[in-house]
Amino acid sequence: MKKKVAILIYGTTREINFINNLFPKMSGQVDHDIFIILRKTCNNLKSRLGVKEKNFNENIIKKNKKNIYFASLPAINANFVKEQLICPTGPDDRELVVIGMFYGIFLGVQFIKSTGIKYDYVMKMRTDYIPEYYPWIDGYIQKYLKNNKKIIVDGTATLNWRYPDNQNIPWQGSLSDQFSFSNYKQFLHLWDFENNFSKLWTGIGETTLYRSVFYKYNKDHLQSPRRNATFLKNFFYWNKNTSKYSKNILYPNIIKKNTKVQILKKLRDYKYNRKIHEYIKKELKKNWEKKQQPILNDMQKQLLNDM
Repeated sequence: MKKKVAILIYGTTREINFINNLFPKMSGQVDHDIFIILRKTCNNLKSRLGVKEKNFNENIIKKNKKNIYFASLPAINANFVKEQLICPTGPDDRELVVIGMFYGIFLGVQFIKSTGIKYDYVMKMRTDYIPEYYPWIDGYIQKYLKNNKKIIVDGTATLNWRYPDNQNIPWQGSLSDQFSFSNYKQFLHLWDFENNFSKLWTGIGETTLYRSVFYKYNKDHLQSPRRNATFLKNFFYWNKNTSKYSKNILYPNIIKKNTKVQILKKLRDYKYNRKIHEYIKKELKKNWEKKQQPILNDMQKQLLNDM
């Protein structure tokens, strides 16, 4: 029986043109639809990496691609955030960005639901995320089935206890918001919580996401290092990453613009495109090895081990 997959790509422009052009050649043979939700930045603010987002051309994204559904959103409004949410830090610019991310994903969830199509799997990713497995869809289906149908997430900031040196913070479980692959029902468990978002918001994306899905599966908020570790092990699969930097995000200048143009020109068949995938992953790894910075310092690790 043929499978149908929904791909939800959300974020600011980042690498959307590059990713969008790679997908048809990297995805494999599985039937899929792509849902792209782009958010404009607030007041042309620079990202935390000091980069300003570029303007995007909607026609380039949609050109000659019948299976792409697209929506663009304005920058998140600070007044709306203040009226709707309790913001632990203000909200500051970073909170606005993360809250904007969630509302964009919530739109994507409703977008996918409103099609009336029964998708077998859903992949959710950032606009600068390079999927880890090749082919990008078939590879994840195989990995998902081999790991007892657990939700696949990115390993960055996926932790059972995020602040062991500050144990009075009640929401310690942390789940990466950069990527997920799951069946359709699991996708809704993970991302469909707009109605409860204001009650769940912690000020941090990863702990908010964890808090939501933890409650859905356990019907309480009683977190502990051991309980969180068991929960993550039972329901999720990820390649561990103890650094603050993702191994799968195409940060600015890792691959030069001219190189990207040449890559897109050279895309051919399954075997050759695998080499291109491996080249991109190699460049990401080199960058990660230069910049890796531990999420937990040595004192935090020791505290966590002693609990």
